[in-house]
Amino acid sequence: MIVAALVLPVSVGVPTGAGAIEILATTFGAIAAVLFAKARIEAYIAYVVSLVLYAIVAYTESVYGEIIFAVFVMLPITIYGIMNWGRHRRHDDAKGSVALITNTSVREFGLIVGSQVVMGVGYFFLLRWLGTEFLVVSTITLVVGIVAEYLVARRSRWALYAHIVKELAAITLWAFVIAEGGTNVIVIILIPIFCIINDTYGAIQWRRLQKRQQAISGM
Repeated sequence: MIVAALVLPVSVGVPTGAGAIEILATTFGAIAAVLFAKARIEAYIAYVVSLVLYAIVAYTESVYGEIIFAVFVMLPITIYGIMNWGRHRRHDDAKGSVALITNTSVREFGLIVGSQVVMGVGYFFLLRWLGTEFLVVSTITLVVGIVAEYLVARRSRWALYAHIVKELAAITLWAFVIAEGGTNVIVIILIPIFCIINDTYGAIQWRRLQKRQQAISGM
């Protein structure tokens, strides 16, 4: 998967006219996804780099919802995630130092989903005021993305399932951009496609990891 993360962005990006920023954003995003599937805290290093580059690409394409998501939402959640993963990790002989996987209560899950559905109305009008392209899809992507990234930061076993939904929304958004002539960002759509495959594997791995951690702790 790491080899694919390094090779695919260049092999697809160069023929489609992608710039260095688009290729690097895709590469670091894919590397982060692979490491997150292993519950490795190092994933956040690659993710922060990808986040910054992704925001730049979104700005050039006037997809302002993704900029808000990257800078004003994901950056704070990422900082929280780094601290939370750093405090709750354990050495695993098979995988090195990994995060402790937890169960998210129905109440907490309902609160985060419910709050974002309500706030989605505010996002919609904010994005419209900013002149965001593909307004409805951008709003949905933003709402789903916040829920998914919060669950990752919380080390929830449901995080990667939520990420799959997020990636499907992102594919739809960037497909609209490409359909409008943004062929130079075709490489960006590789991130969510790659992540769907990787996150499916990661969801299985997190469940196995949680069971092993519970067995070790006697829970």
